[in-house]
Amino acid sequence: MVVPSSFAAGAGNPPPIPTARLGSADAPVRPLLLWVRTGAAQVRLDGGPLLRLKAGEGAWIPADGWAERAIITEPGTVAFPLWPHAGAAAWGLSELTRFDVPSGWQDWLIQLFNLQVTPFSGRGYSPESIEELLRRPGSRSPAPVAVRRNPSSEGFASPTMPRALGARAIAEELTRDPALDLTVEQWASRVLSSARTLRRDFLADTGLTFEQWRLLCRLGAAVEFLAAGYDVDQVAARVGFASRNGLTRAFKGRFGLTPHEFGLGGVFGCDQSASFACVMGPGQVDLLG
Repeated sequence: MVVPSSFAAGAGNPPPIPTARLGSADAPVRPLLLWVRTGAAQVRLDGGPLLRLKAGEGAWIPADGWAERAIITEPGTVAFPLWPHAGAAAWGLSELTRFDVPSGWQDWLIQLFNLQVTPFSGRGYSPESIEELLRRPGSRSPAPVAVRRNPSSEGFASPTMPRALGARAIAEELTRDPALDLTVEQWASRVLSSARTLRRDFLADTGLTFEQWRLLCRLGAAVEFLAAGYDVDQVAARVGFASRNGLTRAFKGRFGLTPHEFGLGGVFGCDQSASFACVMGPGQVDLLG
C-alpha cells in the first residue's frame, strides 16, 4: 500500500495549512472584516503601506477608496473573512484599519462566520455589535475621511420593530436580508403562526401592514447601501427589488428623490454626510399611509 505523501511523515496528522489569497477580482466590492485567529496575514490596498496582522488582530477593509486589494495569509494561518451587514458599512471607517479582537469576541465571530457560510440561521448579529467591536478602546482606527450617516439614529432608516414574537422574528429576518421574498402565508408557516395573526400583529405594533413594513425595511436598507457607495443596480438586487426602476419608483415615492439623486447629495444643497432630513426638509419623512 502506498501512503499519500502528505500523511507519510505524521502518522495520520493533517497536512499543513497552505497560504491563501484574496484579490480584487475574487469577491464582490463590499466592506470586509478580516480576523486572524492563528498565524499571520498581510493586507495591502492600491500599493499602499502593508498592514501586517498577527493572531488576535483584525482589519476593517472599506468597500470604496481603492482599486486593487490584496490579502495573503501565511502558511499555517486560520483567518476568517466576514461580510458585515450594510448597516455596519453605513457608519463604517473609511480607511483600512487594524483592531484587536479580545478573546471574548472570538467565538462570536466564528459563529457569525458559520451563519454566513452554512445552512445555520440565527439572530443578534446587528450592525451595532460590529461597531462595538471595531470601536473598542485601543483599536487603531484613523479618523474617517468623511462623516458617514448613522442610519440607526435617524428616523428614515428602519421602521418600528413589532413586539409580538412571530412578527418580530420575521422582522429580524427581513432586517438581516431584506431581499427575502416570502408571502405572509409562507412566513406564518416558518414561525408557527397564521397569516391573519401576523397581519394583525404588524398593524397593531407598528401602524403598518406587513407589506408596508417590508417596503420600508427594504428602503431603509437601500439608504444604507447607497450611503456605503453601492450603485443603484446592486442596491436593487440586494434589497429585493426586481429592477432598478422598481427601486427608483419606491424610493422617490418614499423620500421625494431618486436613489441616484440621493447618492449625489450635494446637488440638493446638503453634503452627503449630513442627515437625510436635511435633504428632505421637515415633515417629509412620514410613514407610508
